[in-house]
Amino acid sequence: MDEMQLLQAYKMRGDKNALHQLQEKYKPLALSYAQTYRKATVPTSAIIAEVYMQIKKALDTYDVSKGPLANHIKTYVMKVYRYVNNNQNLIRMPENYKLQFGAYNQARNGLEDELNRAPTVGELAKKLGWTQKMTNNFETMAHRTSYFDEVTNEDVFTSNDDLVLQKAETYALSMLFGRDREIGELLAKGEKPAMIQKKLNTSAATISRVKSKLVESMQYYYQKNHTRSRP
Repeated sequence: MDEMQLLQAYKMRGDKNALHQLQEKYKPLALSYAQTYRKATVPTSAIIAEVYMQIKKALDTYDVSKGPLANHIKTYVMKVYRYVNNNQNLIRMPENYKLQFGAYNQARNGLEDELNRAPTVGELAKKLGWTQKMTNNFETMAHRTSYFDEVTNEDVFTSNDDLVLQKAETYALSMLFGRDREIGELLAKGEKPAMIQKKLNTSAATISRVKSKLVESMQYYYQKNHTRSRP
């Protein structure tokens, strides 16, 4: 059976074997992500399990109106960035914040699945019953990079080929939609976050989140297509 037949068998009949075959098809993607995050403190096995969980979520929520299945799955798998980053940040977070951070993540993931896009701070605040200021603080905390800035230049973008980086950037922008795409295009043009905030009337946390998504997508593209072999 081809990919869409397997998907139909899984969604219509609950065929677990079809689900397994689909997950196996995307196994290289899972292994690629685990390699990308090899410097994280999160165990590789946990990262791979999280990738498989995101693949299942993507399959559960897919319909043809959402475009190619592969792109839909990649959009979900990129959420592994948040899973790893959150685990890194939790290590340094005060105990009294950890439960609230868990509630924040649960609400954000639920709204993303429901809306098929990143929720606004206002939507998150309403869902959580928090003030916008408190919600914005957790948005900033969630998208604070814990180690990716340290590995990006050395371990991912190892080429000086401008065309390679341009292709990675084009791919990363293609994975953004709506307001996120507008922000991403301005970041790609080199505009400062403060200027983007004023131009689009958006928050610093939103811009930070989009920037993280751009870096993550570029990392994925580069790892898949251009990373040099290591001894």
